[in-house]
Amino acid sequence: MLLQIPKVLDAGQVARCRQALERAEWVDGRATAGHQSEHVKHNMQVPEGHPVARELGDMILAALERNALFITAALPLKVYPPLFNRYQGGETYGTHIDGAIREVMRSRYRVRTDLSATLFLTSPEEYDGGELMIEGTDGLRRVKLPAGDMVLYPRNQPASGHAGDARRARLLVLLAAEHGAQQRATDDAARSRYRDPTTQSRRTGPARARPVDGALSQSFTSLVRHMSIAWRATVLRRLHLILGGVLSLPLAIIGLTGSVLIFEPQLQPGSVFASASVGPAQSYAAMVDAARAAAPKDFTPSAIFAPVVPGDLAQIRFSDPRRPGPGGVEVYLDPSILAVRGVVKPGEGWLREIFFLHANAGMRDRNGREIGGWLGVVMCVLAITGIVMQFPTRGRWRQAMVVQRGAQGYRLLRQLHGMIGFWFWLMLLMVSFSGVWLSFPQTFNALTANAGVRDLRPGVAAPKVTPVEGVIPVDIDGAVALAHAARPDLSLRTIGLPQRADQPYRMTLGEAHALPVIVFVDPWRRNIADLRDPHDYSLAERIVASMHALHDGSGFGWGWRVLVFISGLLPALFATSGIAMWLTKRRLDRATRHVQLTPIGAPGE
Repeated sequence: MLLQIPKVLDAGQVARCRQALERAEWVDGRATAGHQSEHVKHNMQVPEGHPVARELGDMILAALERNALFITAALPLKVYPPLFNRYQGGETYGTHIDGAIREVMRSRYRVRTDLSATLFLTSPEEYDGGELMIEGTDGLRRVKLPAGDMVLYPRNQPASGHAGDARRARLLVLLAAEHGAQQRATDDAARSRYRDPTTQSRRTGPARARPVDGALSQSFTSLVRHMSIAWRATVLRRLHLILGGVLSLPLAIIGLTGSVLIFEPQLQPGSVFASASVGPAQSYAAMVDAARAAAPKDFTPSAIFAPVVPGDLAQIRFSDPRRPGPGGVEVYLDPSILAVRGVVKPGEGWLREIFFLHANAGMRDRNGREIGGWLGVVMCVLAITGIVMQFPTRGRWRQAMVVQRGAQGYRLLRQLHGMIGFWFWLMLLMVSFSGVWLSFPQTFNALTANAGVRDLRPGVAAPKVTPVEGVIPVDIDGAVALAHAARPDLSLRTIGLPQRADQPYRMTLGEAHALPVIVFVDPWRRNIADLRDPHDYSLAERIVASMHALHDGSGFGWGWRVLVFISGLLPALFATSGIAMWLTKRRLDRATRHVQLTPIGAPGE
């Protein structure tokens, strides 16, 4: 059935509608769309509870009560309040089937709808395109009626609105009992608009009987499709909203503190010290002796950060042997004249507090590391569920990549949220997953060890050396000479000094933005105990070894560092836009609190 009902509204009433709609508030049409329809609905709509919507809705319903053709054709029991839609600037409402069950917001009412109706409020000559397209058993019908006319059609027929500049009112009708025999089968009424071949195929020849197994196969395929849609639209969406809403603040804090720590080398207090003098560098043993005077007496040297380019200061770290681990002091030294430029305590200051907030949930020890790790897991889940829900369907790629011109309010927030997620979900997932790995290194390394992947962390998997009685261990400069002899093509970056007799020297060599070559020097036998070259790593080992550089932005140059910095801002941005969308949705819900289902009877009642 496809019935045109002319002159539901006269010219004066149409003009009144047009004037009222000009001053009305317009929001994203997806505010009232279901989980499936929102993927294809791209138009503007007056909120259901808006005063203009109630005023014009009452006028239209009163006009329908007086229209004998509508009453005779539809035999309506109730009419759902009209929804006022606007299409402009290429907006569309893709192929869809109106929902079979409608819920009156902020009420306990749920009704079954049987017929759909579209009332045109813009004259055809005022816009190009904009046809209402309805698919029926007789093929595709294009409807573009004069202003004031209405078309009535079964609710379960696929329909779409093409691009144009038009205004329309949509109504849903619940039939009276007299029409019960004319209703279609329930399975046909419940079919999805998602390219279900049973609703969108157009057969031109006589119908042919299908084999039973073919019918079962098609039914199973349809069932799987509907389950997939329901999973994405219900389970994933609720999981995404609950996790993002409840944990938005801690996720935003972890992201923002991570963005600050990306530039920790530039923010270190040592960056303000005077540059080194021009001249050749002294020996590393002499540097340690000169720096020892500025360090606490009971501290021992544990690491040297070598100057890379002329003008760089050498950093000598001293640690408290009674409290192993991070902390201690770092002495900044002019490597040429052995003058102390400054002393810094890495375990103190605002940057260290930022680090504890980011990695340890604000705790001073590693007990909070697991909390940060689990928040990283949540961030991974949000990235995956977000892209699954936002992933564009065929022909909608451009809409996913940009914010459409003219978007505002709820629509702007939703498109901005989705666009940023579409472009940065993979980056966010990589940074979050690397953070999870760094929070649970023992767990992941135990898993990868079963696959033959070596644990290449220098501080954990360093080889042991055996002290030799009567032998004087090689000094720092001798160990450096052995490392350079093993890889003369690489520059020295750091020196890890042995803290016990069974520990080797640990040297890292190579470029600043690449995986380092690690050389372990046996101080007793004066040879190379182990040499770890990234070129000899398997692909899995290279990925594992890159986790720290992936997470803190120290690898792959400044471009990667900027991307990691941006990814740290994303949780706060997503939290802000998500909460704003939720508040906007609540405001729209409150506006529709007083919407009622309007009974409509035959003329003369």
